[in-house]
Amino acid sequence: MGTSIFIAAFIFAFFLSAIMFVLQFSLLYSIIGTALFILIQYLIGPIIVSSTTRLHYLKPGENPWLESLVKELVEKSSLPIPKLAIVPSKTPNAFVFGRTAKDATLALHEGLLTTLNAEEIRGVVAHELGHIKHKDYIVMTVLSALPLIAYIIAQATLRAGALSSRYRRKRDGNAGAALVIIGVISFVVYIISFVSVMRLSRLREHYADAYSAYLTGSPKSLKSALAKITYGLSIAPENSPILHHSDSVNGQTLYSSKLRSGQQ
Repeated sequence: MGTSIFIAAFIFAFFLSAIMFVLQFSLLYSIIGTALFILIQYLIGPIIVSSTTRLHYLKPGENPWLESLVKELVEKSSLPIPKLAIVPSKTPNAFVFGRTAKDATLALHEGLLTTLNAEEIRGVVAHELGHIKHKDYIVMTVLSALPLIAYIIAQATLRAGALSSRYRRKRDGNAGAALVIIGVISFVVYIISFVSVMRLSRLREHYADAYSAYLTGSPKSLKSALAKITYGLSIAPENSPILHHSDSVNGQTLYSSKLRSGQQ
């Protein structure tokens, strides 16, 4: 994980310094701008996730079985109890998001609760608690901003370069060529930093898997859950008792950390 973080951060820092040197722009301002971009993403990220997934936050006693399960695992993890939410979607999925461990939200899709059995849900919940324990949603939110910034710069400079190249003046032509070069370099940096961040994401998923095995003492439960999520080998009855207390939810994510079919 340290290698992935270092590679992504070093490449981006070198890239940002080179761009600022070519454009003769203050490096200090660019660093401040980057920090503000990451801060804004960190602050508004949970709001975006909550609004786009149309979460239904569970009230105390609305789903006693799930609340009891989470409370048991949280006590073993020495973590604050996260907010529990249900996403009214048939896709089997679960994810966590938030700014700190104290305000983290654990969201489960209805499809997950109807597809998996109790022990498999236990393994998935423990996996997501592993993300909270390791603060993955914070680390990945910050690092994922780096390739995004490089991509924005690439798009802006390539379009500006193409626009400048339409003019016949020599000065404009040179400026356009320089912008295109910067755009190409930015796109290469975007690809490298994106691959580094994705590699780190995969490593953190493996650590969350290991934490689930440690917390539940049953590695096979998570393995079975992932098999069902990936291949859809099992479908629970519509009147599953696990879902009974949340089946009246109305309405319908970045690592935040997500557990999706084929992704973990």
